[in-house]
Amino acid sequence: QNKKHSKNRINIAQINKKMTEKGWSLNELAKKCGLSMEYIDWIMSENPGEEIFLICGLAVAFPDEDLRQFLILNEK
Repeated sequence: QNKKHSKNRINIAQINKKMTEKGWSLNELAKKCGLSMEYIDWIMSENPGEEIFLICGLAVAFPDEDLRQFLILNEK
């Protein structure tokens, strides 16, 4: 896997936790984010890609949450 383009990663475990808390399926998360389920599934399978769309969607799906919790920040 080539993750050179991104020093930060999506925190899949935290997204799954919030989905469980809300009782959402992957399809429901995709709808709330305004993204296709295929795209969400691809990102949630920890494949590198254009995660910015997921981050924007998470901002819509979880408007009261601090988005930093959904990122794993790599420090130098």
